[in-house]
Amino acid sequence: MIGMAISYGESFFEPIGLPQRCSACRQRDDLRREWGCEEKSANAQLWIPCLHCHGESHECSNCHGSGREAIHRCPNAIVEQWAIDAVLMYRYWPDALPFSGGMLEQPHRYVRAMMLCDFAKVELETVKRKREEKGPGNGDA
Repeated sequence: MIGMAISYGESFFEPIGLPQRCSACRQRDDLRREWGCEEKSANAQLWIPCLHCHGESHECSNCHGSGREAIHRCPNAIVEQWAIDAVLMYRYWPDALPFSGGMLEQPHRYVRAMMLCDFAKVELETVKRKREEKGPGNGDA
């Protein structure tokens, strides 16, 4: 989810995008603290869909029925390189496969990563569509 948000430069629930830029905060300790570069920040830096209940349970111990989960660290600081690479490869999926042959000849990990990217992109588009349907000034932030 975080890799998808970074790749598209967009938070799942806020229409403002992701302000965090490593080039901006390397020289400013105040931004490093505010954005949660080394440790959790006081404010959420990114909201992702709840991975436990997907917003389907009001009794979810993770999101308490809000359907979203707060990330209190800079997305760039916690995302792993493989996640960014997977999203970059996803842009060519399924038209360009990395190995010769069909889908069954592709490595299981590659196919699984593309399926996770499919899921994350659908979640991002669903949340974005719901936000647009609510209209301006009615965001979830």
